[in-house]
Amino acid sequence: MKIISLLLMLFILTVDPAFASSPSSWTALDQKSAKACISKSGLGQAQIGPAMRFSDRMMMDARIVEGRYRQKHMNGASVKMLCLYNRKLDRAEVQELN
Repeated sequence: MKIISLLLMLFILTVDPAFASSPSSWTALDQKSAKACISKSGLGQAQIGPAMRFSDRMMMDARIVEGRYRQKHMNGASVKMLCLYNRKLDRAEVQELN
């Protein structure tokens, strides 16, 4: 019985604890994804919606970016875009919503 107790104690001491993300790390991630989505959209007067987080298996956040086209021929038309932000690769991809 002492051997089992000793082995259990050693196991407990060697297992790494799991840590949850802190609120400040979520805030930093939100700022990073917002900046990437706004930049990738290329819109003027861009406003961004809250992040819709997918699971850690997908590593994606979705956001809506609203703003105005900067291109002269678009005459400042307003548009909504969907932005998918890959948390693992720090990359954003945008597509116009119809």
